[in-house]
Amino acid sequence: MSVLTIVDAYIRAIISHAFVERPEPEVVVVTAPPARGVVASGANLDECMLDFYSRLEDWVQVSLARGDRLPAIDGIDLNGEASRVLATRQAGSNGKDAVPARKIYETIEEFEAAMDSWVKDE
Repeated sequence: MSVLTIVDAYIRAIISHAFVERPEPEVVVVTAPPARGVVASGANLDECMLDFYSRLEDWVQVSLARGDRLPAIDGIDLNGEASRVLATRQAGSNGKDAVPARKIYETIEEFEAAMDSWVKDE
């Protein structure tokens, strides 16, 4: 049995407002006005939507971690304290993250330093 989290519901609401474009025959691009700046692309619609969902997850998590206000979508507002706690929790009963957090780098220098450390670790 799958459980729909508040973040899943929020992302699905954003996706319901998405625009799909096909700038070239084998290129699909998706954007949604509520998630300004989040763009995904792929060779087909399935690949593109998977990428878009993943990018939206990252956008929500990073926005909440920074304390940014997110737009309320179709009655779902993640800005209240209870919603923020639920949205950032995403944990199983053992208290560990169900999905490991992805790191977003602010600068190319941070990214390159992380890449260097990964190579050194191997």
